[in-house]
Amino acid sequence: MKIFRSLFVLAYLSFHVSAQQPANVDRLLQRAHEASENNHAEDAIEAYRQAIKLAPASVTPHNNLGLLFFNAGRYEEALVELQQAHKLQPGQIQVKALLGMTYASLNRPSDAIPLLEEAARVAKPDAQVESLLADLLIEQKEYRRAADHLERLAAHADGPDVQYKLQFCYVNLARLAATRLVESAPDSYYAHTLRGEALSQRGNYRAAFPELQRALALAPDQRGAHLRLGDAYWQTGAWKNAESEFSAELLHTPDDCYANYKLANTRMQLQAASDDILPFLEKAVKRCPELTQAIVDRGITYLKVGRNAEAATDLELAEKRDPQEPTIHFQLAKAYSALERHEDSAREMRAFAALEQAARQSQPATEQHQ
Repeated sequence: MKIFRSLFVLAYLSFHVSAQQPANVDRLLQRAHEASENNHAEDAIEAYRQAIKLAPASVTPHNNLGLLFFNAGRYEEALVELQQAHKLQPGQIQVKALLGMTYASLNRPSDAIPLLEEAARVAKPDAQVESLLADLLIEQKEYRRAADHLERLAAHADGPDVQYKLQFCYVNLARLAATRLVESAPDSYYAHTLRGEALSQRGNYRAAFPELQRALALAPDQRGAHLRLGDAYWQTGAWKNAESEFSAELLHTPDDCYANYKLANTRMQLQAASDDILPFLEKAVKRCPELTQAIVDRGITYLKVGRNAEAATDLELAEKRDPQEPTIHFQLAKAYSALERHEDSAREMRAFAALEQAARQSQPATEQHQ
């Protein structure tokens, strides 16, 4: 994938006329500046050239003439002047940045990147320099260095383009790391886990199971090994296998929120006794109160054991967090009915029905008739 560089409108100010210049050079520089301000580019170019003849060792006319050429798209001519300005004053950040941009415009990234990186390192963050530098580094597949500059840019000039390029860099870094892992240690716990997770994410559980099982065999005490395999079983409705794996995970990590929630939910699918479910939901919610689905399941379990007020409290919180989930409204309607709050129950049933109807209407016609 190619990232196209934006066209830059330079914001760099021309160097101020120096009091150390001879008077006639100062006049030429002032004339060039005025001509440039009035969009008389050729007059400005001629004045800068005359100033260079009179003061060839002055960086100002070389820099400003290079800037004019750059803005006119005359990059080869800009390069000559900016190289000379850089030679005369190698520490000048504006010159480095502009010379780097010129090299970039001439498709010479190996020359552009060092200059732009030095300018970015020395000067305060500049959006044009950082953005161009990141694009050049992405084109060179230097994703780590590009991400560093994009993070710096995001801190003071964030935007969707910056975030898009950041995710592009990190996705590619992850892909490269995965490739190195699989190539360097193909039969390791981590390589099998990586492949198993990737296959699971694509819904290919038939192929994921052998990978996750091999990972577990290589590292049976590794945190998360049983949990991943259990989750794959859970996704395919293999409840007994899922229950076994989640239980095994909790032997290693008894306080894991997700494992506690998943074991409880699996037992709900198996219609286990509430006493075998509720303690795991209590622990999951206590340690991870942001785990909304565990709160929903706890509310449902509270209803089953007649703790209706507590059920309503849980389901009300879940509804605030996820008001578009129909089942929460349905369960909350049941809780309100048990509490004899009949108007509230009717309201929740109406909300449930409306969401269900909207969901049916959003389905393709072929799915509705299946």
